[in-house]
Amino acid sequence: MNGLVTFEIRTPRITFDVLPTPTLEFTIQAAFVEGVGKDYTGPYEVTPQLYKNILLPTKGTMPKENITVLKVPQYEVTNAAGGTTLILGGE
Repeated sequence: MNGLVTFEIRTPRITFDVLPTPTLEFTIQAAFVEGVGKDYTGPYEVTPQLYKNILLPTKGTMPKENITVLKVPQYEVTNAAGGTTLILGGE
């Protein structure tokens, strides 16, 4: 019979069930690390550019919120042949 192991981790307790009940020996180690580092001062929202990289200076810093990379801008325009041209980027 295959065993079933389920975990539930909630602060400040960890519970688990093991079926069927075997003899267990285990060690749990956990570490909660408070962030240390300089405040992140770069942009929190960026738009990709077609012909150059964008560096977000996050190394060794602690951003206060998520950084969002927006989608590449795209535009559709009619062309002289009566069709549609897709333009990627705004450059």
